[in-house]
Amino acid sequence: MQLSSLLTESDLTGYISKNLSDLWEGTPLQGYKWLDNKQKGAYGEAVAEKLCLSLGLKVTHRINSDHDMVVNRYKTEIKFSIAQTNKQKTGINKDVFMMNHVGVGKDYDRLLFIGINPKFEESRIVWFDKKDIKKIINNKDYFGYQQGGNNAENDDYMSGSARLMRLINSKYARTLQQW
Repeated sequence: MQLSSLLTESDLTGYISKNLSDLWEGTPLQGYKWLDNKQKGAYGEAVAEKLCLSLGLKVTHRINSDHDMVVNRYKTEIKFSIAQTNKQKTGINKDVFMMNHVGVGKDYDRLLFIGINPKFEESRIVWFDKKDIKKIINNKDYFGYQQGGNNAENDDYMSGSARLMRLINSKYARTLQQW
C-alpha cells in the first residue's frame, strides 16, 4: 500500500479533524491555540502591557532579553496561559494552566502570571518577587524541571495544573494592586 493511500484512510483523517477543534471559538481567544510558542509569548506580553497600563502602571521596553518589559521600574518576566482543554477535548478545564521556562539565573525582578479562564472574570492574575521564586524554585509542590528532567538539574523550571494553583494560592502570590 502506498503512503498516499494510508494518509487518506478515515481513521487518520478523522484523527486530524477531531484535533482541529478550537474550544475557544466565538471568544476573543479564538485561534490562539494555532499560534506557535513565540507568537503566544508575544500575545501574552501585549495583554500584560495593556493590563498594566489600564491600571495606571508605567510600562517601558525591556533592558535585555532576560525579561519582557519594565513595569514601574521593575524588570518583569511575563508568563501567560489560557486554561487547557480536557483529555477528551470536549471542554476547557478552569484553572488548569502551564507556566514554562522559569529560571532564577535570568535578569528580572518580578514574574507576572496571567491565566485566562473561560469566564474571563475568573482569570488568575498574580505576580511573584524573584527573591521568593529563588526561595521556592526547588519546592516540588510548586515547580518541576522543564528541560532534561530531574537528572539535568538546570535552571529551567515549569509549573502546571495543581502545582501552579498551589503557587497562585500561596503566600508568595501578590495581586496587581500590590505592585
